[in-house]
Amino acid sequence: MSEMVFVWHKVTEVGCCRAHTDLLHSTGRALFSYGFGVRHLQSVCMCLCMISLFIARGSMAVAVLAMTDHSRINSTDITIYDWDKNIQGLILSSFFWGYTLMQIPAGLLAKRYGGKPVLLVALLANGVICGLLPVLSYVGGWPVVCACRVLMGLTQACLFPASHTLLGRWLPAQERTTLTGIIYGGR
Repeated sequence: MSEMVFVWHKVTEVGCCRAHTDLLHSTGRALFSYGFGVRHLQSVCMCLCMISLFIARGSMAVAVLAMTDHSRINSTDITIYDWDKNIQGLILSSFFWGYTLMQIPAGLLAKRYGGKPVLLVALLANGVICGLLPVLSYVGGWPVVCACRVLMGLTQACLFPASHTLLGRWLPAQERTTLTGIIYGGR
């Protein structure tokens, strides 16, 4: 057991992460592997998660234009809402009310529960809200759309703290900047 503690101290002194503790040479020095690993698969998944959350964030800016386009009022199968520019601005800005409010608590949640469950809840909540938004806007009008956008902002505020928590725990120091760039390239 004491040898295991010695090895762990040696690995952290070299600047490696927990993922490389099994790559030790007989001298106690860390060997680095640059092959394809689980961290690369995680990086691709995080990139896709980031892309999908940014699509959910920006989709309302396009949807509100189509929802209030009075040139299509003669179409029988399309509901056109009578929202003026002020209401449209309120709908679009309501996302950032929740986003701003949740910044610090999101970091605390990611630190306490880890990045994976926090990111999963954010992704699932945004997917459900985006899927239900057309029905909810028909039933409740613009106040319900604003409430949905606030909820989307509250959950999406967890994206960066959860991502940084995962990156800090899973990526070796030598690959951190490269894989972080690939993940954030999804923005």
